[in-house]
Amino acid sequence: GYAVTNHHVAGDATWLSVTLSNKEIVDAKLIGADPLSDLAVIKLEPRADGQPYATAQWGDSDGLRVGETVLAMGSPFAFSQSVTAGIVSNTE
Repeated sequence: GYAVTNHHVAGDATWLSVTLSNKEIVDAKLIGADPLSDLAVIKLEPRADGQPYATAQWGDSDGLRVGETVLAMGSPFAFSQSVTAGIVSNTE
């Protein structure tokens, strides 16, 4: 149950929880954070029933081409399941 988020979201937190798409709230702990890349890794506490969390597969950034559409998904400011679209303008 690991998740990647932003450092500005979780990097200085003293307590973390994650709200899943089914409205389940799960406690989590900070594993590591990097303010320069604005990335953080958190670990979700295991479910009481032992069931695994849903996962997403990482894409392969080496295959990106200029002009392709990309998506950023999250819940900024507690907005449920926000999705932002963009276009790759540079692969360097």
